[in-house]
Amino acid sequence: MRGLHASSGRTGRCTTASRVSAIACRAGGIPPEHAAGCTGPRGRRPGPAPAASGPPDAGIHVAFSPGKEVGHGRSVIVEITLTDTPSNGLDDVALSKAIIERALKLGFLKKELKAGLAIVSGIWPKLGKVKVETVAVESWDVPTCEGHVKNIVQQFSHHYTREQVPMAMFNECTNFMTRISFSNDHVLDPVDTLVCRKTTATFAKHWNYGEKAKDEDFQLMCVTACEAKFGKKAPRCHVVTGDKLAGKPML
Repeated sequence: MRGLHASSGRTGRCTTASRVSAIACRAGGIPPEHAAGCTGPRGRRPGPAPAASGPPDAGIHVAFSPGKEVGHGRSVIVEITLTDTPSNGLDDVALSKAIIERALKLGFLKKELKAGLAIVSGIWPKLGKVKVETVAVESWDVPTCEGHVKNIVQQFSHHYTREQVPMAMFNECTNFMTRISFSNDHVLDPVDTLVCRKTTATFAKHWNYGEKAKDEDFQLMCVTACEAKFGKKAPRCHVVTGDKLAGKPML
C-alpha cells in the first residue's frame, strides 16, 4: 500500500479533493486524459482532450504534531497522507503527486494553503519547507494488539465473571500506561481516559461475552484503538486490517 506524504514545518491546511483539482487546473498538473474538469478563460478548456475519468480521488488523512519553538509560540508540523482509492481506474497517488509537485513549483500550493488557513482561522500563516515523497504505508501492529487484549481478557476472566470483564477493562482505563497507549500527543489528560473507555465499550458490544474468544475477535477494538491514537481512518490502521487496503486492487 502506497501513500504520498506532504509535510510542512510550520502550519497549514489540508485541501479537499476538489481544492486539489482546482490547483491542478491552474498549474496545468493534470495530464490531458484526466483534464475534463479543467477550464480555461471564459470556461474554455485549455486544449482538446479525450473523454476522461476525472481527477484523482485519493484518500486524505491529516496529522498534526508539535514542532520547534518560534518566539513565544511553537510551530506545528502538518503531515498530509494521500492514498489510492481502490478500483476507481486511476493511479491516485501518481496523479496527485504530479499535481502537487507542479503546484508547489509554480507557487500555487503554498498560496492556496495560506489563503485556506486564513479563511478558517483568521490567522495568516508562515509556511516552512514543504516536502513531498512517495512512501510505503507501515501498518500498525494490530495482530500483536489483538493477542495482547486477548491475554488481558483471559487474566481478568480468572478474577471476574465474564459479564464483569468489560467493566473491569473499562475501569482499567484509569491506569496510567493503559491511558497513554491511546494517545499520540505525548500529553496525558482526561481525553485519553474517555477515548479508552469509548474503545472498551465498542469492544464489549462486539465481543458479546463470547465463550471462546479468538485473536480476530479483538480486531475491532485494536483498529478503534489505532484510530484513537493516530486519527480516524489513519492509513496505518487499515493496511492489513480494518478496510484492508493492501489487499484491494489499485485500478
